[in-house]
Amino acid sequence: DVLACADDWNAPEVESSAGGDARRFHRSLWVDEVRRVLADVQVVQRAPTLRREDLGLCVLELECPVHYYALFGATEGLDVVLSLYPESHSMELEQKYTTFVDLQSRPTLPRVDTCRLARHLNAVERQWASNESPHPYVWKSERVVDSGP
Repeated sequence: DVLACADDWNAPEVESSAGGDARRFHRSLWVDEVRRVLADVQVVQRAPTLRREDLGLCVLELECPVHYYALFGATEGLDVVLSLYPESHSMELEQKYTTFVDLQSRPTLPRVDTCRLARHLNAVERQWASNESPHPYVWKSERVVDSGP
């Protein structure tokens, strides 16, 4: 258990061998984020999931946005994650770091520039909008070099 291991950092023998105040300080820098990742892993594990191995895609229907690293277990072996958030009528498409590297264990997909896709989707949204009912959705995309958090 990661948090139990993290709690071992406060054990007396660790503090005496490495300087207790320094250990506690360094632990304080990362322990909250580890807790968030672990809580978000639980959210991901409860989520309806569709794996499309042929597309390298995992689709998750999540109750809320989760930490980037919480997605790694459910999306193992896949390079693209589509997170759907029904409550906010939104979605997020992420290309994992594996699209930046060459893996020895499996082939990976190339990183796709989604800016063109966002421009196309915005044009479709404008086409569907009317004067009486303008469509509120705007599609955004990060540059292709954005590799995660």
